[in-house]
Amino acid sequence: MKVQLAFLFTLVASLVAAWSVTDYELFELNDVVKRDLGPETTFYSWLGLEKGPKSLWDEINKAYKKLSRKIHPDKIRKAEQRYLRLSVVGSILRDAEQRERYNYFLDKGFPKKTTTGYLYSKFRPGTMLVFVLLYAVFGGFQYMSLKINRQQDQKRMRSMIQQLKQAAWPNGIPTDFSDRKVGSEADGKTFIIKYDGSVYLLDPEDSSTQYLLDPESIGPPSWRDTIWCTFPRWVWNFTAGRVNQSWKLQPREENSTGMTPQEAKIVELESTMNANEDAKERRKNKMTDGVRRLPNGKIVGTKKE
Repeated sequence: MKVQLAFLFTLVASLVAAWSVTDYELFELNDVVKRDLGPETTFYSWLGLEKGPKSLWDEINKAYKKLSRKIHPDKIRKAEQRYLRLSVVGSILRDAEQRERYNYFLDKGFPKKTTTGYLYSKFRPGTMLVFVLLYAVFGGFQYMSLKINRQQDQKRMRSMIQQLKQAAWPNGIPTDFSDRKVGSEADGKTFIIKYDGSVYLLDPEDSSTQYLLDPESIGPPSWRDTIWCTFPRWVWNFTAGRVNQSWKLQPREENSTGMTPQEAKIVELESTMNANEDAKERRKNKMTDGVRRLPNGKIVGTKKE
């Protein structure tokens, strides 16, 4: 959440910082000129420059001098404010940098003044565009979250493997290079620790089947796991899939528990963590007939395979 807030703050700050003090003064002057002379009036049309932004400097200077003589306060009473505005307009159009900035807003559109400041009213994102943007951003954050979860799952598996090795080899690697079996009567899971350090989970229904515990087997997340894919699939199944069942899109392969094989494996391994939480305390407990009793009441036995 903090990352999202920081991102939004940076985005808003960058948009605000894009307008300088000079830009705001330009916005104010443009609004005043339009209120005084009409909503379609531009700095160029006020000076009678038919070429508009393509007018040359000499043409601008000549038109400015002509108009300034025409509306000089000595000739027209109560024209002081308009004359002052004309002076500022003339300075802007005769300055290359300020003129370029004015031409930019003249082409792209001037922002409108609101109670909170100047905002663009020319472009108002609709509901669909807002939904698409939020959909894309949320999917990106979800993908990042999946990557972080994957790293945490790998870390937990490495920790569990290390604990199993410590339980199987309290005095170090056996000199006879025999395999050791570590089991838990609490949850019925049994592991085989090979002499080369590899750890296998025995299938409770078939002891001849073993599953290697490898942190790298927890593959990287896929975009198919994010809302980018799951939401369109849900919409399709909710609409077209209800018309014809054969049209339904199936998610990734799942087992009987409703989880993907990777998720099921992680859950299964995490359920054994309670039996292997504190390896140091286990080593302090005495071994009796090859059985070690844990502080939480669970019994773990180690024996040669």
